[in-house]
Amino acid sequence: MILSLKKCSRAAIAVALSCLLLGFSPHRSASAEEGKLRVATEVGYEPFSYADAAGTPAGFDVEIAQALCATMKRECEIIFMPFDDIIPAVAKGDVDLGAVGLGITPEREKIVDFTDYYYRSQSIFIERPGRVRSLSPEDMEGTRVGVQPGSIQEEYLRKVYGARVTLVPAADFERIFQDLREGHSDIVLVDGLSGYATLKSPLGAGLETLGTPISDGLVATSAHMIVPKGREELRKEINKAIREIVRTGEFARINRKYFEFTVY
Repeated sequence: MILSLKKCSRAAIAVALSCLLLGFSPHRSASAEEGKLRVATEVGYEPFSYADAAGTPAGFDVEIAQALCATMKRECEIIFMPFDDIIPAVAKGDVDLGAVGLGITPEREKIVDFTDYYYRSQSIFIERPGRVRSLSPEDMEGTRVGVQPGSIQEEYLRKVYGARVTLVPAADFERIFQDLREGHSDIVLVDGLSGYATLKSPLGAGLETLGTPISDGLVATSAHMIVPKGREELRKEINKAIREIVRTGEFARINRKYFEFTVY
């Protein structure tokens, strides 16, 4: 895009250049900062984010996001999208907030900013019984492992097992377990909170964990929301709201609805 700056005031030129550099329009920036928050969360990721029987957004991440919006006195628009679309959408400013429980990595920090943590979790392996002897690199040789692309679990598998295992990427969380049940993978590596919830559901029938929750700092981590780069005031506002819902007990109320133990 080419702009003619000859007839623009110095202030107008500054605004135009800022918009080009940051990738959004002045109208859109003001709207996002002052009013409705567009919140991206993952589709079909129980118990964190899903559509209930009436088609209404539900789940831990959804309710936490709505509680934060209420605390900030903002309207909250929940937008479902595939997991690996969320970081790019936030980075481009297509949405204002990614409420998807992300771990912090150097690669992610280059393109988005992270809020304070809002829950903690570990990762677990879940298998069809008898498919894998142990989680040692030697015994995992040739194993097909289901995982979400772009997740910290995928990064862990590449770091620990490398070419010894074959990664089976899945478009969404439910598909990971469908692939496991249908024999397309032998074992999966997933977030522990959602993994244990799945084991108690029909989708997890006949499956079981292998080993103990992983203590490696890459996947035993705090979970954060993300905002676009340059939205420091929004990030501070969200951090303040997280502390407020913890202080008032609203976080604990939502926590009890989805988990039998505290996740903060």
